[in-house]
Amino acid sequence: MPFFPPSGTGGGTTPTMANEQFVVLVDGQTVFNLASVPTSAIFFLVNGTTYEDGVDFNVAGNVVAWTDAKFTLKTTDDVQVFYLV
Repeated sequence: MPFFPPSGTGGGTTPTMANEQFVVLVDGQTVFNLASVPTSAIFFLVNGTTYEDGVDFNVAGNVVAWTDAKFTLKTTDDVQVFYLV
């Protein structure tokens, strides 16, 4: 019978979900700096709608760049980013 150690004894850390809300400072803003570097996929929401990594935005380190040319961010937009750290 295999031995399974009690949970939590692997020495690793449990990822934490970070949630950051951004104010679009000027119409057309495309760059947002996260407080931490994501360790996994991120969710980028504008006004409650989720957008796709690699299509609508890109991530490099702790910087998220909005790349969706069909939709220009405006100062009235609510931008939220969820990611694991």
